[in-house]
Amino acid sequence: MTTEVIRYKIAADQAATFEEAYRKAENWILLLFWDSVEGHEQGFRQEKGFRAFFGLVKPFLGQVQEMKHYNVNGLDWSRAS
Repeated sequence: MTTEVIRYKIAADQAATFEEAYRKAENWILLLFWDSVEGHEQGFRQEKGFRAFFGLVKPFLGQVQEMKHYNVNGLDWSRAS
């Protein structure tokens, strides 16, 4: 499984517009789970509905602080108090 992380910092005056696109505002971390990078880039991006989705979120792409794919490695860690 591949996880894509998209972190935004949205200006307060654009929050309502951002909410319309993502139903969220200001500073967000969006986690998307794909079967693979190829499944995302050659699968989802080639689907008919992608153009409509992309049209909604395109105005916010300049505000993306990070967009990367990560592979889950099964490592589990927690911090003891």
